[in-house]
Amino acid sequence: MSKTQIVGLAAVITSAVTMEELKKLQKYQPESLKLVERQEDGTKKEKFAISTGETLSVNKYGIQFNSVTTNGKASVTVPIPAYTEDKVAWVKENLGVAILNLNVMEDQIENALLNLAEHFQAVEENIEVIE
Repeated sequence: MSKTQIVGLAAVITSAVTMEELKKLQKYQPESLKLVERQEDGTKKEKFAISTGETLSVNKYGIQFNSVTTNGKASVTVPIPAYTEDKVAWVKENLGVAILNLNVMEDQIENALLNLAEHFQAVEENIEVIE
């Protein structure tokens, strides 16, 4: 589960997943970084997505992690306006949906990482080195 900390005039959202793991999924299983809902008509609609990159982005549609903690976890730091009296209320109002969706997706991501590891193991078992 992700963790959110308010540090001065910033909210720091830290994922339970490492940046390296997110980048691996972005490369090999990008669909695992999307939260998809089935609509009443049976179609699927992307509700939320996780990505990595250089710029910060957090909203109800997704989160882009742009930094790494000392233990390798993906994180993003969002500035809180200086005039904000209740920082917790501001975080809930402006980042709450993203934080909730991130927490939902982290279980999905863990399953995708296990699945990807199994696939890589199966591929490795089928590789024969002849010298």
